[in-house]
Amino acid sequence: MPTAQYLLSAILALLPSPHLQESLEALLLLLLQGHGKARPQHSQTKSPARCFPHGKAAALSRFFNRYAWPTRTLIRLARREAERALDRARPRRGSKPRLLVVLDLVTLEKRGLLRALPLSFFHGKWGLHLGVVYLVHGELRIPWSYRVWRGKGEKSLSLLALRLLASLPPWMRKAFRVRVVADTAFGTIRFLRGVRELGLEAVVGMRRFSIEHFFKAMKSEFSLGQFGQRTALGVHRFLVLSPLAYLLAHWVKLASEEKGCTWWEAARRLFPEPVALILSRELSLLGLWPPPPGKGVEDACLCGICGRCKF
Repeated sequence: MPTAQYLLSAILALLPSPHLQESLEALLLLLLQGHGKARPQHSQTKSPARCFPHGKAAALSRFFNRYAWPTRTLIRLARREAERALDRARPRRGSKPRLLVVLDLVTLEKRGLLRALPLSFFHGKWGLHLGVVYLVHGELRIPWSYRVWRGKGEKSLSLLALRLLASLPPWMRKAFRVRVVADTAFGTIRFLRGVRELGLEAVVGMRRFSIEHFFKAMKSEFSLGQFGQRTALGVHRFLVLSPLAYLLAHWVKLASEEKGCTWWEAARRLFPEPVALILSRELSLLGLWPPPPGKGVEDACLCGICGRCKF
């Protein structure tokens, strides 16, 4: 939990104004709600902008597409904290621990022709194709990097995968026995030779539930494919914030003493004030909030019937 809170505080400190900080909090909270369909217009916490007819949706869309904030610095900060968490988790005695570097090709299906985005067909699917790397060590799951593959006719998929693996810091290769677990799409002689030249071990075509679970969670719960942006910058920022939300929630769940902590419960611990605002608004729509005149919060009745349940 301290790691997640520290990273969140450090990231918010990067943003140059309270308005941008509020926008980032609203977007991360939206991604952490776990319904898998996060779009700016779904936010319940960002105050509407007066100069736009669609208020909060327009303000958050500008956060993705127009406002100047240091995206690369945010990525470096998140990676640095992830490296520290990984270093703390590895044993200092005995043989080198194993680090799984999972490499997969993820297709985010889209409809229509979005000229600003490098969409293409692959295996009968039209959309944005991402080479994604994430790290597995014990209970730690760390999204690391991604690159866009533009489809056939562009740079080879093997070369893209090797560039992703080259982004691993040298200390990581020295401290761990790194095993690359790759999708069959990467199973070429060029890729296997390149992995050996990097001093890594490769297993192609290996499938594990824990590996598949990450990508399913990213799509179904953290809205990885739900970017509604039409600019390359907006899409890139969305593809950065979605794994960041996963990383924060994952660290909260690891630090939680409660078994089965949900993503929404993790969000509640990271953003207690915005979550309380959402809950009060939902209760208000049900006619259960605020408490009747003359009664305090301790006397509020949630069901509106029994008069005994507390908020």
